[in-house]
Amino acid sequence: MKVRKLKQRPERVLYTRRCWGLSGSGVGGLIALLAACIVGLSCAITVDIDPDTLNLYNNEGNYITAYIEGPFDSEVLFADDFELGWVDQYHGEWKVVQEPGTSNHVFQACSVAPYRGTTILKGDTSWGDYTVEARVYTTDTYWGLIVRADSSGATFYSTYLNTVENVAEIWKHTNGMWERGTAALDKAGPDAPAIDPNLWYDMKVVVAGSKIDLFYKLDGAADYPAIPQASAIDAGYGSGRIGLVFYDDWGPDKNNYVPAGKVGWFDDICVTAASGTVLDDDFESQWMVVPGGNGKIGQWIIEKDLTTSGAGHSLDWVYSPVPAANIEEISVVCGDVSWTDYALEYKVKISSEQGGVAREGSAFVRADANAHNGYLVHPEIGGVAIWKLVDDGSTGTWDYINVVPKVSWPIAQNTWYSIRAEAVGSTINVFVDGDLVVTWTDTVAPVFSSGKIGVRLGADARHAHFDDVVVKAISNDLSLIDVSSLKMYLDDVWLADAVPEPATICDHDLDGTLELMVKFPRADVVDNLRLAGVTGGEIELTIVGESTDGVGFSGSDSVRTIAKGKLKL
Repeated sequence: MKVRKLKQRPERVLYTRRCWGLSGSGVGGLIALLAACIVGLSCAITVDIDPDTLNLYNNEGNYITAYIEGPFDSEVLFADDFELGWVDQYHGEWKVVQEPGTSNHVFQACSVAPYRGTTILKGDTSWGDYTVEARVYTTDTYWGLIVRADSSGATFYSTYLNTVENVAEIWKHTNGMWERGTAALDKAGPDAPAIDPNLWYDMKVVVAGSKIDLFYKLDGAADYPAIPQASAIDAGYGSGRIGLVFYDDWGPDKNNYVPAGKVGWFDDICVTAASGTVLDDDFESQWMVVPGGNGKIGQWIIEKDLTTSGAGHSLDWVYSPVPAANIEEISVVCGDVSWTDYALEYKVKISSEQGGVAREGSAFVRADANAHNGYLVHPEIGGVAIWKLVDDGSTGTWDYINVVPKVSWPIAQNTWYSIRAEAVGSTINVFVDGDLVVTWTDTVAPVFSSGKIGVRLGADARHAHFDDVVVKAISNDLSLIDVSSLKMYLDDVWLADAVPEPATICDHDLDGTLELMVKFPRADVVDNLRLAGVTGGEIELTIVGESTDGVGFSGSDSVRTIAKGKLKL
């Protein structure tokens, strides 16, 4: 018998997670993410275990045979978990946004009442002598860079540009943002250029031994001045992380902060030491914003999620659309139009903002360059649907065909779910938290055989968070299965490892589909089932493994067990 079932690999056999660090420099580069590793859903394989009936009192004989049939996940084509690596945020709000009127992305800070300032840190506390550079901009008063911050973010030096007094300044902090010396280490009014809000500046801070030098210039100017605009000597902190600081001094009552929409922007942050570049962030995205159904373009941001509910999700950075009324569609795409058979995995939390209706957390598969043609997997509150996009030839508009009306499924608002959309041949399969909810085969031209992936949100100020996007190629090439990685389990109880030989590719049931035949030591399986307390009845055995690219999969088969005969000691 065969059972095709998608399930998580047992926790005890999760393999070392693979990381995909995305790097780049300059406005046009890839976003510089020192990304945390991504573990997506485990791909399902079809498993047929022979014999169908297993005598628990017979541990003689050589092997139990399993036949493994694809398709299965192989090469990872794309991964993005949106992690920025910036941590220990002190109050305020930080997010990656698109600079108005440009395609450039920046790291934006703003204060949140009742606190008038915010800091955020990154790097290594072992960093001693280094130079940090960044482009900086503010609509308010004080903003700048932090150097030599400790592991708790309590002690550090801050270097400000002060628009109120037109000075560059260096401060020593002894217990967080608000605990600093009664006087600045240095507070100098430079000759030029003036420090004004609403202008981009280049800023450089050099820490060497006990010396701290602050330089700045108008963005794009050829060189920093030869003499630092602020300089200090202090032996208090010899090493530490870098950080960013924004201080909002708006309002007549400084002890009763009222938000006024003031922001600070940071971009192209680079830290160099004697060993070379140790940090490089330009905050650019791999995703391309595409026009919605009415030709309008929305904005996407990377922001902190404030919930930990659902799908094993934890508090981290996520990808979100900016809710905006009357935007018919807010979409982004990435990847390659040449991708054919693949699985898109992502996490989504559907919510609403600005009085909008919580409805969807959709994703494109096999989309063309601008998502005018392709398939739209549509998880929504209460179920899952599939739409087909076919360009109707009109500028800014195209046709949506609801090929699979909503299939009822308990998807709730403000809860994280793991979605897996498989595009194999002309068939689309959609899983929610490991359960197959929708399967559909396209038989009406045009049938899309390749394309990009993307994520999408509709109109009416709807909102959703997206995270942990992974695209894996789906293959039927059984030679890509790493036989040495195959293990057999009963739930989370290990039973046996596959033996390297014999392992052959064959068509044992003569159905025209090839299977990989692998064998497990019978004595190990039977003895460990008995130790697990199995005395008879039907059980489900699971085989887990990896492709040669290190991508995990699992599959299960139901086997009858009997207890008869004599136990041989």
